[in-house]
Amino acid sequence: QSVFLGCLLQFVQQFAGINTVMYYASSIIKLTGATDSIAIWFSAVTATINFIFTLVGVRLVQILPRRRLLFLSLGSVAVSLLLISTSFMFMGDVNHHNASITAVDEDKETEDPVNISGAILVLCTLCIYIASFAIGMGPLPWTINSELHPVWCRAQAQSLSTATNWISNLVVSLTFLSLLNFAGNVITFLLYGAITLVCGVVLFYNLPETKGVKLEEVSS
Repeated sequence: QSVFLGCLLQFVQQFAGINTVMYYASSIIKLTGATDSIAIWFSAVTATINFIFTLVGVRLVQILPRRRLLFLSLGSVAVSLLLISTSFMFMGDVNHHNASITAVDEDKETEDPVNISGAILVLCTLCIYIASFAIGMGPLPWTINSELHPVWCRAQAQSLSTATNWISNLVVSLTFLSLLNFAGNVITFLLYGAITLVCGVVLFYNLPETKGVKLEEVSS
């Protein structure tokens, strides 16, 4: 069970979509119709938010119980993914074809107010998402995996959970742009939110509190 929970933690960390947001932040913002220059500057804002709230997360891991921080972060991530999806829907992106990155006019350099306001709306929801992720879902899968497994299977369990993380990262990164083109950005972020929510429910009913538990006591 500890191996399953450890792998599930790493799975949901990646399938919450964090690396797609970090890798493709500028492309996501350009889906609003923003120019290249706006998209680049706004993606720098998301990177800064990630850095700041990662430091906050390091501190929170030291002072809060693992479960409380994990589910605070997971719940906030699921809600913020819904907000991202809603923000695209609010801008009228309900047509699959409008979600295609190839449909964005690469040569458009005029900055009309509608495009800027749409980009700001998506930027705000992305920042909420990144902050929610960085305080808990960023560090905790690694922290909990270091505390969760009995001594007799720690090495194997850590290896499997780490492999799950990188395989999930690869799958999500390779499929993100294709999923955007096929399903649209509204459905894509709703899907990530649904995966996060389902995994969160499973973890809520099965994951024990590990903070302060000695390694010798983990198996019990």
